[in-house]
Amino acid sequence: MLGFGVKQLDQQIDELLETMSRKIDGADYPEAEKLVNMAKADHQQQQQLPQTVASKLSNSLYFLKLSDATKVPSEISIELTALRRMINKGGAGYVANGGGQSLTTQYHL
Repeated sequence: MLGFGVKQLDQQIDELLETMSRKIDGADYPEAEKLVNMAKADHQQQQQLPQTVASKLSNSLYFLKLSDATKVPSEISIELTALRRMINKGGAGYVANGGGQSLTTQYHL
């Protein structure tokens, strides 16, 4: 059974992913849209922890933006910041079990 904190993070990541989906136009940003869809599937179907999904998606979008800044819309900057903050909300148990920030954890197109 999940604790209240995890349920709250589950709801937050779902809201962030839905907001990002609405803001990203697939015609203009196909790679960013694909990454967000991968994160949604990872969380909903594979039941990954919200912090894991947040880490993988924020890293993926960060590296996509580094490769070409025009591939990630600036309209999702607030959501990206929220994702980065969510990564560290797991507490000591999450970090001790291999969670936390890792730039190698990301989705691959």
